[in-house]
Amino acid sequence: MKELNRFPANFINRLLNIPTEAGLWITALLYLGLSNPDAGHYSFCIFRLFGFEHCPGCGLGHSISYLLHGDIVSSFQAHPLGTFALTVLLWRVFTLFKNSRRKSVSFNKSTSYTGAHHGKSN
Repeated sequence: MKELNRFPANFINRLLNIPTEAGLWITALLYLGLSNPDAGHYSFCIFRLFGFEHCPGCGLGHSISYLLHGDIVSSFQAHPLGTFALTVLLWRVFTLFKNSRRKSVSFNKSTSYTGAHHGKSN
Protein backbone atom coordinates (compact mmCIF):
# COMPACT_ATOMS: atom_id res chain seq x y z
CA MET A 1 0.00 0.00 0.00
CA LYS A 2 2.90 2.32 0.76
CA GLU A 3 4.16 1.89 -2.83
CA LEU A 4 0.74 2.87 -4.20
CA ASN A 5 0.78 6.17 -2.30
CA ARG A 6 4.14 7.07 -3.83
CA PHE A 7 2.98 6.43 -7.40
CA PRO A 8 2.41 10.08 -8.45
CA ALA A 9 5.74 11.23 -7.01
CA ASN A 10 7.65 8.34 -8.61
CA PHE A 11 5.93 8.94 -11.96
CA ILE A 12 6.73 12.68 -11.91
CA ASN A 13 10.34 12.01 -10.91
CA ARG A 14 10.72 9.56 -13.79
CA LEU A 15 9.22 12.06 -16.24
CA LEU A 16 11.62 14.74 -15.05
CA ASN A 17 14.57 12.37 -15.46
CA ILE A 18 13.92 11.53 -19.13
CA PRO A 19 17.12 12.15 -21.10
CA THR A 20 16.75 15.26 -23.27
CA GLU A 21 17.59 13.53 -26.53
CA ALA A 22 15.15 10.71 -25.79
CA GLY A 23 12.45 13.27 -25.01
CA LEU A 24 13.05 14.98 -28.35
CA TRP A 25 12.86 11.71 -30.30
CA ILE A 26 9.72 10.64 -28.43
CA THR A 27 8.10 14.02 -29.13
CA ALA A 28 9.00 13.78 -32.82
CA LEU A 29 7.63 10.23 -33.07
CA LEU A 30 4.44 11.27 -31.28
CA TYR A 31 4.05 14.15 -33.74
CA LEU A 32 4.53 11.79 -36.69
CA GLY A 33 2.11 9.30 -35.17
CA LEU A 34 -0.58 11.89 -34.51
CA SER A 35 -0.24 13.92 -37.71
CA ASN A 36 -1.80 13.03 -41.03
CA PRO A 37 1.04 12.29 -43.50
CA ASP A 38 -1.23 13.15 -46.46
CA ALA A 39 -2.19 16.60 -45.17
CA GLY A 40 -0.19 19.67 -46.07
CA HIS A 41 1.80 21.01 -43.15
CA TYR A 42 4.56 23.48 -42.38
CA SER A 43 7.97 22.02 -43.01
CA PHE A 44 11.40 22.95 -41.69
CA CYS A 45 12.93 21.26 -44.73
CA ILE A 46 15.50 23.45 -46.48
CA PHE A 47 14.92 21.67 -49.80
CA ARG A 48 11.18 22.36 -49.62
CA LEU A 49 11.78 25.99 -48.63
CA PHE A 50 13.91 26.40 -51.77
CA GLY A 51 11.19 24.88 -53.94
CA PHE A 52 12.50 21.35 -54.53
CA GLU A 53 9.75 18.76 -54.84
CA HIS A 54 11.62 15.76 -53.43
CA CYS A 55 13.62 15.51 -50.24
CA PRO A 56 14.92 12.20 -48.84
CA GLY A 57 14.45 13.43 -45.28
CA CYS A 58 10.82 14.39 -45.85
CA GLY A 59 10.29 10.98 -47.42
CA LEU A 60 11.62 9.37 -44.22
CA GLY A 61 9.31 11.47 -42.08
CA HIS A 62 6.30 10.55 -44.21
CA SER A 63 7.38 6.92 -44.25
CA ILE A 64 7.61 6.77 -40.45
CA SER A 65 4.27 8.54 -40.14
CA TYR A 66 2.62 6.03 -42.47
CA LEU A 67 4.20 3.18 -40.49
CA LEU A 68 2.87 4.58 -37.22
CA HIS A 69 -0.56 4.73 -38.85
CA GLY A 70 -0.24 1.10 -39.97
CA ASP A 71 0.02 1.82 -43.71
CA ILE A 72 3.05 -0.29 -44.66
CA VAL A 73 2.62 0.01 -48.44
CA SER A 74 2.47 3.83 -48.40
CA SER A 75 5.38 3.85 -45.97
CA PHE A 76 7.55 1.89 -48.37
CA GLN A 77 6.45 4.08 -51.29
CA ALA A 78 7.37 7.25 -49.37
CA HIS A 79 10.83 5.90 -48.54
CA PRO A 80 12.08 2.31 -48.54
CA LEU A 81 14.27 2.89 -45.46
CA GLY A 82 11.43 4.15 -43.24
CA THR A 83 11.15 0.90 -41.29
CA PHE A 84 14.90 0.85 -40.75
CA ALA A 85 14.88 4.51 -39.61
CA LEU A 86 12.05 3.87 -37.14
CA THR A 87 13.89 0.84 -35.76
CA VAL A 88 17.08 2.89 -35.31
CA LEU A 89 15.18 5.70 -33.55
CA LEU A 90 13.40 3.30 -31.19
CA TRP A 91 16.69 1.56 -30.45
CA ARG A 92 18.32 4.94 -29.74
CA VAL A 93 15.55 5.92 -27.30
CA PHE A 94 15.81 2.52 -25.57
CA THR A 95 19.60 2.89 -25.29
CA LEU A 96 19.32 6.41 -23.89
CA PHE A 97 16.88 5.23 -21.22
CA LYS A 98 19.03 2.21 -20.40
CA ASN A 99 22.17 4.33 -20.04
CA SER A 100 20.43 7.01 -17.98
CA ARG A 101 19.00 4.39 -15.64
CA ARG A 102 22.46 2.86 -15.21
CA LYS A 103 23.94 6.29 -14.43
CA SER A 104 21.19 7.14 -11.95
CA VAL A 105 21.60 3.79 -10.17
CA SER A 106 25.36 4.23 -9.86
CA PHE A 107 24.84 7.85 -8.78
CA ASN A 108 22.37 6.79 -6.11
CA LYS A 109 24.78 4.13 -4.83
CA SER A 110 27.65 6.62 -4.58
CA THR A 111 25.58 9.26 -2.81
CA SER A 112 24.09 6.85 -0.30
CA TYR A 113 27.53 5.84 0.98
CA THR A 114 27.83 6.87 4.63
CA GLY A 115 31.15 5.27 5.52
CA ALA A 116 34.44 6.99 6.31
CA HIS A 117 36.57 8.64 3.63
CA HIS A 118 38.94 6.44 1.70
CA GLY A 119 42.64 7.20 1.73
CA LYS A 120 44.74 8.81 4.45
CA SER A 121 43.02 10.18 7.50
CA ASN A 122 44.13 13.43 9.12
